[in-house]
Amino acid sequence: MDLPPIKLESGKPVAKIELPPNLNQERGESLWLTALRIVRKEINQHTYETWLVPTKALGTDGSDLYIRVPTEEFIHLGEKFGKELYSVLKPMGICQLKFIPKAIAS
Repeated sequence: MDLPPIKLESGKPVAKIELPPNLNQERGESLWLTALRIVRKEINQHTYETWLVPTKALGTDGSDLYIRVPTEEFIHLGEKFGKELYSVLKPMGICQLKFIPKAIAS
């Protein structure tokens, strides 16, 4: 399931994104924490604390991992850390990361 582009108006989301109904929260949390533990060793501490610590796994849906991020600026985490994250998550069956700003996750 591809998510629609996030469009903001005056800094506020115009619509909520509906998450898949059967997210596997336990698996998502486990995979994300494992990825963070490994990636933490590959990037500097300040970058890790700024960009990755504020995130939270919402769950998995098939091979998609949904991650809640604090603001829309964080939806580009895949571009910033994609290589590092996918090197850990792809062998665990995750093919796509979906970053959802907290304000628009339903």
